[in-house]
Amino acid sequence: MFESFRRHPVFSIAQLIAAVLVLPAFFCTVSFLAADTAVEAARGGKPLPGGWSGGVMSHGTYYRWWTIAERPIFFGLSVAVLATTLIMFHSTLYVDWKDRQTNK
Repeated sequence: MFESFRRHPVFSIAQLIAAVLVLPAFFCTVSFLAADTAVEAARGGKPLPGGWSGGVMSHGTYYRWWTIAERPIFFGLSVAVLATTLIMFHSTLYVDWKDRQTNK
C-alpha cells in the first residue's frame, strides 16, 4: 500500500482528491436530475413551500434545490466534476494495478 504511494505520490494524492469530491458531485448531480418544479410538485399532490422554484423530495418532505433550467452552469459543473473524479479515480487504480503487474 505505501509502496504505491512512494512510487506514484501524485496518483495517490489524486485518489484522495477524487474521494473527497466524488460524493458532493454525485449528490448535486442526482439532486438536479430529481428536482421538481412547483408545477410538477403540485401535480404530485405535495406542493413546494411558497417561494421555492424547485425542490427534491426526500423522506416525505422537500429540500430546496434548483432545476437544470435555472442553473445549467451549476448542473454542467456538477456533472463535469463527477465525471472527472470518476475518471481520475479509475485511472489511478489502473496505474496502480499495472504497476503491480510489472513488479511481480
